[in-house]
Amino acid sequence: MISSNLVEQIFKSASISRWNDYPKMVSLVELDKQAHKFIIAYFIASFERDVDINYVIEAGIFEFLARIVVTDIRPDVFHQIQKTKKKKINEWVLSVLESDLLPIQNGAFLERFKKYLNSKDHKKEAVILKAASYLSTRWEFNIVYQTSQFLNDIEELKSKVEEELEDYYELIGVRKIVMNKKLARIVDLSGRLRFQKRWAQTPRIPETSVLGHMLVVAILSYFFSLEVGACRSRTAYNFFCALFHDLP
Repeated sequence: MISSNLVEQIFKSASISRWNDYPKMVSLVELDKQAHKFIIAYFIASFERDVDINYVIEAGIFEFLARIVVTDIRPDVFHQIQKTKKKKINEWVLSVLESDLLPIQNGAFLERFKKYLNSKDHKKEAVILKAASYLSTRWEFNIVYQTSQFLNDIEELKSKVEEELEDYYELIGVRKIVMNKKLARIVDLSGRLRFQKRWAQTPRIPETSVLGHMLVVAILSYFFSLEVGACRSRTAYNFFCALFHDLP
């Protein structure tokens, strides 16, 4: 059973603003960033061999849920804390989410979440998710940069963003996106869905973009697939069909 609290947790990410200390021409929120990340991860994974796509989905959901909990901590501060207090951070995340996740798949989903937080397996899938997260952040930065060029530290930040790109050149999909090939056009098109609000002329609280809406549907589809005992292939197809359902 999927609790209303869990649905509210997912929607909470639509109210989590990103790049708070930089001027920007449009609102950038966590839900949209995560949706773009999943879309990019799908394409990167499609170019790689021996990728467990179900793990990519589930680990991505784990990261998304954890991000909702720790979102009040600046990313640079959070990464520093993780170096010495990772266990305590993980315990805190679980304490917040445990009651909402326990009913899913009779607790099996929660157990996989706990294992994920303490696991170093699936290294290729982890790199794919990190690359997708980076590229979705880089896409957002291009927006922020347009309105922040008067700030003293913006060029330094730009250099850091571009330097990180080298960490993911081993992935074919990343190289194709950076080379501005056809794949880059799809990534760009999907990212622009954050500018369209769902629904037109109907106020929503929180306000939700088409891009964010697609991820909400995808995650709920994944949970429902687990609930009905769908096989791994059907579960993955349901997730990605939902993730792309409004792209046309």
